[in-house]
This record gives sequence, C-alpha cells and structure tokens, in this order.
Amino acid sequence: MPGMGQLITLNKGIRKIWAALLIGALLVTMAGCGGGSAKSGPDKPLVINLAGGDSGYPTPYGHYPRGPGIYKMQMIFDSLLERDE
Repeated sequence: MPGMGQLITLNKGIRKIWAALLIGALLVTMAGCGGGSAKSGPDKPLVINLAGGDSGYPTPYGHYPRGPGIYKMQMIFDSLLERDE
C-alpha cells in the first residue's frame, strides 16, 4: 500500500497531466479560430441563364403550362438533387 507521500506525488503528476491536456485542448480550439484573411467586396449571386425565352419563374412547385418551363425547371432542380459520381 502506498504511503501518504507517494499519493501526494501521484496526485501532482495526474494534475500536471490534466493541466497539459487542458492547455493542449485550449490551444487546438483557439487555433481553429484563426484569423484567416476576410474576403473583401460583396459576393456575386449565381445566375443561371438558359437558352430560350422567359417561360416562367423556375420553381419545383409550379410552372407555366406554355413553353419549355417544366423542362427547364426539371433540368435545374433535378440536377441539384443528383449525387455526384
């Protein structure tokens, strides 16, 4: 059975290990908050221009019955749901 002096030494060793792990975890966490250079200027929105006239607003829930509206709508929205190969 270890003596009292050995237990105190053991507890100090465990405290040092916990302190080192805590400091290491804190440093890793703070490194993730690094100050990468911020992008300057506003982002441009993505605009998709398809050939042909205006066949209505492309939405997956409704379309105009005239023209290629449903075809274009399916081409845009179905391609968003496909898995990359």
